[in-house]
Amino acid sequence: MEEVRENWMQLMRDVGKLYERAEQELHVADADLKRIIAKKQVEAEAQHGCKTAVSQQRFADNDDEVYKGRLRIGSLKGRIQFLKCEIKAVDIGFETWRTDQVSRREEMKAYGVTK
Repeated sequence: MEEVRENWMQLMRDVGKLYERAEQELHVADADLKRIIAKKQVEAEAQHGCKTAVSQQRFADNDDEVYKGRLRIGSLKGRIQFLKCEIKAVDIGFETWRTDQVSRREEMKAYGVTK
């Protein structure tokens, strides 16, 4: 029984590590996107004569690199949501196992069975 419980706990730790990694990647991707947008806005002003913040933002929004950065962030957010579901599934699985163990012990007690 201890081994089974430890297996559940290890599964929780493994999913938790994946979740942590995905969160870190999301923050890095977000920081990278902000840097790319800032560079594109400077480029818009210096090379394309975009004087207002709105025109610089529009220029950056139309850039393929910015588009790919936004897709990356969306993908990472999707992975984080998936991992949240995995964490919940592992938690439900563990609680079900734990409830089954209690029910089994109570049944054994009711019938006078000892280990």
